[in-house]
Amino acid sequence: MRVAPSAATIRRIVGLVCPGGLADLTGADPAGSDSVALDGKAARGSRHGQTPAAHLLAAMTGDGRTVTQLRIPDKTNEITCFAALLAPFDLTGVTVTADALHNQRAHARFLVDEKKAHYLLVVKANQPELHRNAVALGILRWWQPPPEQWKRDPW
Repeated sequence: MRVAPSAATIRRIVGLVCPGGLADLTGADPAGSDSVALDGKAARGSRHGQTPAAHLLAAMTGDGRTVTQLRIPDKTNEITCFAALLAPFDLTGVTVTADALHNQRAHARFLVDEKKAHYLLVVKANQPELHRNAVALGILRWWQPPPEQWKRDPW
């Protein structure tokens, strides 16, 4: 007769496993997906004393399946880990979305030239020349609520 491990044992093992390695073991293959979204977050509860919280960069398919994640090394940021996170996967024809932090020429070139993927990256006003050019080309417009919402008090 087999006995399932206790919740405490499972929690302890998962806590000891590298988060990126666990995602690689359980992750989904993005090939054939319409889209893959990237985002980074600090892992809640991972800060200990003077040790900063673990910062993870993760990729998920459009239907919510985790592809992979990796821990961002201390004293660096998500930008340096973008290509390493996506390098092992076939992204041909997949649209990769990411926040404004990843709106980098190197990221766009990596996705198009090496991975044969499409991309959708956020453009914000903190990159004034790019923002100005996107507005001038009509590919970036400020969102405004419909007029009927202007008259209603949401509270």
